[in-house]
Amino acid sequence: MDPGSAAHHCAALHAAPRPGNAERLIRPASSEQDARAIHRFLTAVAGPVLHCPIDDAKSLAEVRRVVADRDYGFAYLALEHAANPRLVGTIGAIFVSWWYGADHFFTDRWFFALPGCRWAGPRLLAEADAIARAVGVPLIVNLKQRRTTAATTFVQPLLLGTDRAAMP
Repeated sequence: MDPGSAAHHCAALHAAPRPGNAERLIRPASSEQDARAIHRFLTAVAGPVLHCPIDDAKSLAEVRRVVADRDYGFAYLALEHAANPRLVGTIGAIFVSWWYGADHFFTDRWFFALPGCRWAGPRLLAEADAIARAVGVPLIVNLKQRRTTAATTFVQPLLLGTDRAAMP
């Protein structure tokens, strides 16, 4: 699949129910309602680790862009309780090029799951990784990022979707 095509990562989007977990669902975000739910979730959950105050208009516009523009990125929702779904986690990723060359990769724009829902994080990562693998590019997820008062914040990246030996 050509990474430059409009459908380069849309083809990999699919819901991921697991046998025996009818009350847990990972699915792609695809609507304005999904974008608003993700935004509400992120503004409630992410605040303590963000590096500046949330600008509601800017942050909602970015969530909408990740959800709606398949050439820009994708987002997934982790939901519990099928009869009355509750959002317990989400990942949003964007498709960008390396600063030094023409090749591309996915990186997380956000990745949060509620602490009591340990199942959600690995399954969200698995879906994002499946998309990256289908496209043939790496997924780079910035883990353990914490707000600090220091001038420099270090993150521990997690590289998925490709063989590390093949990376530049």
